[in-house]
Amino acid sequence: MLVDKHTAQLGEQQRKIEERMKKLAGGLSRVMAPMIKQRMVSISLTKRGVVMDISESTLFNAGEANLQPRSMDVLLQVSRILSKEDMPIEVEGHTDDTPIATVQFPSNWELSSARASSVVRVLIENGVATKHLTVVGLASNQPLVPNNSVENRARNRRVTITIASPNLDRETGVD
Repeated sequence: MLVDKHTAQLGEQQRKIEERMKKLAGGLSRVMAPMIKQRMVSISLTKRGVVMDISESTLFNAGEANLQPRSMDVLLQVSRILSKEDMPIEVEGHTDDTPIATVQFPSNWELSSARASSVVRVLIENGVATKHLTVVGLASNQPLVPNNSVENRARNRRVTITIASPNLDRETGVD
């Protein structure tokens, strides 16, 4: 009987978490609707959490990590929503497989990391708690599509913001 009650409580907690994540994805989708229509942003709900991919061209010039002024509105809208959340947020920088070798960016590792860091700085400046943020540079190691065309390379150059779904096991102390 005690096990059934515990299982029911876990099921209810899981339902609440799923509802919270759907609401978060919906809120982000609403404010990003114009950019989603232009295929500059995509938002999906996965087992891991809410995943938002922002195209490189929305944020940066080619081969650069300085945010373009036009990207600030997007990041301000994202910051407003994320500043109200108390969940881990991972910001990943991704590149295509075309090598870069500049003084500033000797490889795609540095470029992808610098881009993710640029986005995180704006999130922090606009109210997202630093304790929730993680920066990850992945270079060309997690492409969305094969790097076999100009269009596909463009899709792979992105920043991904993942709002991690709370881990029930960690929250409840269940092993």
